[in-house]
Amino acid sequence: MRTLAQFQRDLVELGSGGLRRVLVRALTAAALSAEREAKIRVGAFPRFTRSGRLRASIGASATEIANGAELRLRAGGGTGQVRYARIQEHGGTIVPRSGKFLAIPVGPALTGAGVSRFASPRDVPDLVLVQSRGGQWMLVKNTGSGRGKREQMQVWYLLRRSVFIPSRPYLAPAMAETRAALPAQLRERVAGAILRGARG
Repeated sequence: MRTLAQFQRDLVELGSGGLRRVLVRALTAAALSAEREAKIRVGAFPRFTRSGRLRASIGASATEIANGAELRLRAGGGTGQVRYARIQEHGGTIVPRSGKFLAIPVGPALTGAGVSRFASPRDVPDLVLVQSRGGQWMLVKNTGSGRGKREQMQVWYLLRRSVFIPSRPYLAPAMAETRAALPAQLRERVAGAILRGARG
């Protein structure tokens, strides 16, 4: 069994460079764990696994900085630019950037996986703006065709002036879980590095 004095000598021999390498390795492992946990959490929201873009945008990294090392967990960036990543994490109200309404695809405007078939309602020919008896604005299409066919309106888009998105955190809980486990992982890695150095 090693004495405290021997352990301290081994720690000095490991040096700040060795400790930094151990720290970066530990943070790299923690980053992968945080990324995996965030992706699992996003998978619990069926609406956001339709295209898989939000899940695919989640990434983590560990890098050396002036005073040590840093772990980062992020989503939404990169070439895919998943714009809804932030609002899913924090929640909020979405309003139209231009025009009066947000167009929410429903029914025939959606694929079997529940993803919009079109980039915009403007890409769909023959849509008509109507208002229901309850005051709800919609874009509909007449599905009846030919002589003697009864007119049948099919709703393609619901129009809203704003939509509230509740918070569905996936990054913060993953980071909290990783942060809680990190001290024990660091202790284990530092002790392992010192013992390996002592044996060598």
